[in-house]
Amino acid sequence: VVVVPISFVSEHSETLVELDIEYKQLAARLGVPYYTRVPALGVDSSFIGGLAKLVKQAALTLPPKPANAA
Repeated sequence: VVVVPISFVSEHSETLVELDIEYKQLAARLGVPYYTRVPALGVDSSFIGGLAKLVKQAALTLPPKPANAA
C-alpha cells in the first residue's frame, strides 16, 4: 500500500502520527506486506512553481481596482 496524502501540502501531526505510525501498525496487523507514505509536497520547487503560476494566472483575471481603493 502506498499512501498519498493529497489534502496535505506539508508534514504535520496528522501525517506523522496517523499515517506513519497508526495506519502503518494497522497495515502490519492486517498482514499488508508493504506500507509507505509519499512525503508531502512542502517546498518542492515544482510544486511552488506550479502554485506561483496559478496565482499569476488568477491575478490576470481580476478586475482592476477602482482609483479610490486603498
